[in-house]
Amino acid sequence: MSLFKIIIENEVNLHTFEIEFIPRHFHDPYLNDFLELILQNTNFIHNIGNLNLYTIEYDNDHSLIIKNNILQIIKLHQNLKKIVLGYQNFPLYKSLLLSEDFNFSNTLNTIIFYCINFENIINLDKIFGQLNVLGSVHIINCYNLNNNFIQQIINLTKPLKIKSLFIREILQR
Repeated sequence: MSLFKIIIENEVNLHTFEIEFIPRHFHDPYLNDFLELILQNTNFIHNIGNLNLYTIEYDNDHSLIIKNNILQIIKLHQNLKKIVLGYQNFPLYKSLLLSEDFNFSNTLNTIIFYCINFENIINLDKIFGQLNVLGSVHIINCYNLNNNFIQQIINLTKPLKIKSLFIREILQR
């Protein structure tokens, strides 16, 4: 944690910041302290260009606190250009992407979905519809890219003006 404090105190501008929260049978007692330190030093998070999130949702109090802190960090972000959403936890990401409280509809140009299960996912048309500068979508090792997924893309009210689409290993369960 002391290295991270030094980074914050020296006002280092990071190009990429990655948060991986995958609870095991135990929890990392320092993770929440780390996230709270970030929240206490909001200038640190404001100008990070790429934010990578890897979470798995568990229903316990510790996980809920961690998830809320992660959402607050994202909410504080000003110039998010690229986000990696990974590990099947799409409900958390969906609420994030649909929220009007977040500041990235005019800056986010790349979304990478990694190991996301798209089964029963709705509102993709709303998510993509509010991202004004989205230029690249990556779908990597995702599950259940079926007709429902495709129909939501077809139903977009404004054209999806992406310049690149990467799809790798569509997995079926």
